[in-house]
Amino acid sequence: MSRSNLIRLSLFRLLAIVIMLALIAGSFYVYRAKAHEDIALENPEPTPEATPEPTPYSRSPIPPDAAPPASNSDLDPITEDEPSGPVFLAADGTALSYTWGESVPASTQADDAWFADAAFIGNSLCDGLMLFGTISEAKFYCAQSINVQNIYTEKCINAGGGEYISITDALEKEQYNKIFIMLGINEVFRDPDWFYEQYAALIDHLRETEPDAEIYIHSILPVTEKKSNSGSYNRANVISFNEQIIKLCEDKNVFYIDVFSHFADAEGYLPAEASSDGVHLNRAYYQVWSDYLKSHTITEVKE
Repeated sequence: MSRSNLIRLSLFRLLAIVIMLALIAGSFYVYRAKAHEDIALENPEPTPEATPEPTPYSRSPIPPDAAPPASNSDLDPITEDEPSGPVFLAADGTALSYTWGESVPASTQADDAWFADAAFIGNSLCDGLMLFGTISEAKFYCAQSINVQNIYTEKCINAGGGEYISITDALEKEQYNKIFIMLGINEVFRDPDWFYEQYAALIDHLRETEPDAEIYIHSILPVTEKKSNSGSYNRANVISFNEQIIKLCEDKNVFYIDVFSHFADAEGYLPAEASSDGVHLNRAYYQVWSDYLKSHTITEVKE
């Protein structure tokens, strides 16, 4: 065989080998792809879940029987401090600390205008305050021998035209914001419990007929030592009945005007020079009484 023919044969064999290798490689890649496809079908990848859209914040409803939240939690309501009891003011607007049954505390001196809406009711001592005191703006309904019982019936107030009516009937003809009461000296020989009950009934009556009025009850004034030694109008009875008045003020939420302590000496008697009969004051002492009232003003702030 010639040399040229040998070269052609060698090239032919080489080409056949290359073609055979190409066929083998193609088959391998086809087989590999098929194998991966089969594996994917047998073990599919999990489909990722869609991320939910965010929702607005809302608090879950609280069951009615749930325990209250801890202090300072975000559920605590925001509140402001509020007064826990009655609020009291003096005539000049100064806040006062007061408890029912206690003596009205001292305050800045008020003028007569503070008493323009006030009525004073009571016995002859109240009558003396009207005649000789310095409270000119108030109205006075008072007379001798008036007590907690006959104040409804004793016709002692001139209603005009020759007609006289009782203190309570006269009082009902007008409305007042303040009512000052002076009673007790004409009752000190009676039973203390009776006195309390009758006085309490009078306060109830006044609250019905004068619903806007604040009520101020005077203590019974002291008597002189000479008067005290002469009978029922004595220091022990006055002190005992004043204790009933204090209890009444505490029970009924009315103001207590402690003129007894203001006028009594160290032994609990009215000074001899303050009275000519041992009970009723001299002119100068009615003015002392007036000044005491002007420097012991109080009202309750109503809501």
